[in-house]
Amino acid sequence: MADARVIATLAYGLNGTLEITTTSTGTANGYIYYVNQDVTGLSNDLNIQLATAYSWLEILSVESTAIGGTIPSSGYGSLASAHGLDFSSATVSEGELTAFVATSITKDAVTLTSIDELPANSGVILKGTAGATYSIPVKAAATFEGTNKLKAAVTATTIAANEAYILQGGQFHLVTAASTVPAGKAYLLKSDVPAEAKALRFDFDNATGIQAIEDGQCAMDDALIFNLAGQCMSKLQRGVNIVSGKKILVK
Repeated sequence: MADARVIATLAYGLNGTLEITTTSTGTANGYIYYVNQDVTGLSNDLNIQLATAYSWLEILSVESTAIGGTIPSSGYGSLASAHGLDFSSATVSEGELTAFVATSITKDAVTLTSIDELPANSGVILKGTAGATYSIPVKAAATFEGTNKLKAAVTATTIAANEAYILQGGQFHLVTAASTVPAGKAYLLKSDVPAEAKALRFDFDNATGIQAIEDGQCAMDDALIFNLAGQCMSKLQRGVNIVSGKKILVK
């Protein structure tokens, strides 16, 4: 490959694949080569034969520095990764980023407990400022010894009707038709949820240092108040409010 100049672009995917695109220019040697290689659990050197003149690209180490994304408009998003993650060292463009696992489920709510790290092939809930971008460092030795009810769709996962709950608008909702959970998202199995449950709001474990009811006492006498996005409110707001499971319209 005389006089050739090779530029290699590497990207580490959520599902454990290494994506390599190489562009070469030179005398009669111009080419573009693409390969997608599963590197989950790779510990040895990776050698990939290029398509021109039996040239070789040798990858001596494969390291992903971080997994990135954007917080949805509800302020909550789910994440599933084929790699261990270190949330204590995460960076965010605005506000703060908190990661949670689901430790228990009632007919009304999912109890979330904050974590600093989580091993590969696990699901997590992220809380942050709507629209903020985040970057979470990969940590190969990340561990978590507690209960986590969240399932990880590391690759796109087909679910049958009434089989799983997915996160929408800050709450978990039962999927009533056959669907696909996108790669990189977390979900709950219906078998882990009480039979009478419908939409599941969030409760927070006091041990995390977060109040059980966020953003104020969120109470009117002994009634909890939520908007249609599942967000807790300290008082009734204009529009539709949900108080003790009943809809109340304030004009």
